[in-house]
Amino acid sequence: MLINQQEQKSVDLSERHGEWEEEVRRHREIWDRKPILRRIYGRWYRAIRDAALPGRTLEVGGGGGNLKEHWPEILSSDVVYAPWLNFQADCLSLPFADHTFDNVVGVDILHHLFNPDLALREIARVVRPGGRAVFFEPYVSWFSGIVRGRFHHEKQDLSRDVIYGPDKKPEEANLAIPTRLFVRHREEFERRFPMLKIKQIKRTDILAYPLSRGFSGPNLLPGPMLTAIDALEPLLSPLTPWFGFKMLVVLEVLDASR
Repeated sequence: MLINQQEQKSVDLSERHGEWEEEVRRHREIWDRKPILRRIYGRWYRAIRDAALPGRTLEVGGGGGNLKEHWPEILSSDVVYAPWLNFQADCLSLPFADHTFDNVVGVDILHHLFNPDLALREIARVVRPGGRAVFFEPYVSWFSGIVRGRFHHEKQDLSRDVIYGPDKKPEEANLAIPTRLFVRHREEFERRFPMLKIKQIKRTDILAYPLSRGFSGPNLLPGPMLTAIDALEPLLSPLTPWFGFKMLVVLEVLDASR
């Protein structure tokens, strides 16, 4: 069952996560003035929605609330309160009964968690058997690892999942967490999470996303070229294991009673 939004306790962002509040506001400002970013993320959002099942869907790590522009009926949440989200919720301890949702989705969320194992178990708990967890996350390829290592502020450590403790700030991250979990150590993932089945891993984004500089810097891709680049990206898909920057991950929640 869903919690009543009116019963949510609003948390003063300036007291608990002032830097994250500023980060979210900065992202919303960049989102509003950077149409190329909206087009690229729009493609990711469509991929997430296409991979999800019909029914009740929860977004974790909703941040700036951008997914709701493409999926208005989705219930969006984040660890801190924001007026454009439906409610505040920590994905390490979700305030929902078992099997509440048909899907839980997230964009760039798993690599920000200090305990991704606990988050995945919580997500599996609140999704009905047969439902899905769908994520769009960073992928660390040979090429993207070099580029991000030189030009991106977030850490990427393929040797370990956890590089921060429970007191980490929401904006701190290990970009390598999704690649470790779902690609480099897939067999270990399957042993640790028997309630989750990897349905699909699709590596993406060799050109458009890195050239846009995301939320981190000025766009290097002229707008008129994006259509051509979008048409070229599918032709380059065989190269994504070595050059890709992002990946779509689709998990099916299994019936734990079996």
